[in-house]
Amino acid sequence: MEVSNNLTEKGQRDYQLIQRALQHQDQQAYTELLKHYRDPLYYMMLKMTGDPDDAEDLTIEAFGKAFQKPEALHSELRIQYLVVQDCYQQLY
Repeated sequence: MEVSNNLTEKGQRDYQLIQRALQHQDQQAYTELLKHYRDPLYYMMLKMTGDPDDAEDLTIEAFGKAFQKPEALHSELRIQYLVVQDCYQQLY
C-alpha cells in the first residue's frame, strides 16, 4: 500500500512501521514504534497517576491494546492518539 503524500515525514515513518508490525508481525517495527512513543506517553501517565509503577503498566498495556485494533491504526495513522485514548479510558 502506498503512503499518502499528505503525511508528514514522521507520519510516513509511523505508517510504514505499523504496516510492518501488523502485516508481517515484525517485532523490530513494533520495537521502533515503542521507542518513539514510550517516553512521552510514560511521562504523561506519570503526571496523571503520580505513581511510576502505574504509569509504566498503563503505558505498556495501552500500547499493546492499540495493536489489537489494527483497523483503527490503519484509519488514524496516529498511534500516539490511540494509545493516549486508551490510557485515558483506563484511568477514568
